[in-house]
Amino acid sequence: MSWPRILPDGKGRVNQKGLDFTAVSLTPSSKPTSRPFVTLYHWELPQVLQDAGGWPHRDTASAFAELADVTSRALGDRVTNWITHNEPWCTTLLSHQVGVHAPGWQDWPAALTAAHHVLLSHGLATERIRANVPEAEVGIAVNFEPATPASSDPADYHAARIWDGYYFRWFMDALYGRRYYPADMVDTYTKQGRLPNGLDFVQDGDMDIIAAPLDFLGVNYYTRHIAQAGESLDTHRSVPNPGAEYTAMNWEVHPDSFTSC
Repeated sequence: MSWPRILPDGKGRVNQKGLDFTAVSLTPSSKPTSRPFVTLYHWELPQVLQDAGGWPHRDTASAFAELADVTSRALGDRVTNWITHNEPWCTTLLSHQVGVHAPGWQDWPAALTAAHHVLLSHGLATERIRANVPEAEVGIAVNFEPATPASSDPADYHAARIWDGYYFRWFMDALYGRRYYPADMVDTYTKQGRLPNGLDFVQDGDMDIIAAPLDFLGVNYYTRHIAQAGESLDTHRSVPNPGAEYTAMNWEVHPDSFTSC
């Protein structure tokens, strides 16, 4: 889905032409074995919502629920498989902490707040989709970059655990019903000053909404991370592996780590 095409103002006014354009692409296929999986969000945030604060602003989660409501009402007769978000780590940490994707910030508190609101929006959207499409199957697509300790040193194993907490436990613990963020990461972020106001962005009932049961989990896997003691999450660099094959994006080709996901 293209959020700006369907709801140009982020919420409220529906651009019917944009919705119709999407519907045409979902015409039943001549191949009886094919079925569409609709992804609601692949990093296209309406500019008006970014100007109002973006994902660190709680209202964005509510606006996303409206997108889910509008699209599932319009397309629910031809789509039963729904993905709320593609790669929430990229939407939040890569975009608001590392600064690689839009909005290009390097702001830890904003990134962690955005992460919560993206997860909250997933739960809110799941409710809307299931209300409108009773037979719907709803999931989310995450990207995993599993960590391998650089050596047998316990400090490297600890670094690998912190990486895993940063990259996917922060999301998966919440999604899979634990109803809290991993304590070791809350402690780490607090000591590092990443959470100056604690988890003040979490409101009563949020974690129950986020933990709405998933029908499936999508996994995007590209590479692994080799973790070493003393590394900084700010630099987001893996220890090089001499002699290994790397892609043009400098990702190590390591298919075996997919099973670590």
